[in-house]
Amino acid sequence: MYSSLESIINDVAFKIVQHKVFADKGKIDDILGVLASNGVYAMWVYIKSKYKNEEGKLMNELKPIFKKIAPDKFKDNNDFESFFKDIADDLSLLLFVKDILERTLSYARYHAKAMEDSK
Repeated sequence: MYSSLESIINDVAFKIVQHKVFADKGKIDDILGVLASNGVYAMWVYIKSKYKNEEGKLMNELKPIFKKIAPDKFKDNNDFESFFKDIADDLSLLLFVKDILERTLSYARYHAKAMEDSK
């Protein structure tokens, strides 16, 4: 698989927009806005509430990033609630996760924009 974090981010960003629900750059912008303004946990709650049946698609695509940057915190493959609460105990890790999520979602936004422009 991929060894560098940047290659994982690139792959994940591309895979996110392959899901029809997240192929809209406006939806990615909304998620990015919540992340930038309110933080990582707020982003998770927003995704859960806004995309009730679809949040698993986005979160499953993000798993390789979480496993790479915080393997000791990401214990259960589907327990995102605990993961986001656990990383809040370590401010530097929390800020790093936020930065990586912003980068990933920004790349996803560019992919979504490119897909829209090619139609």
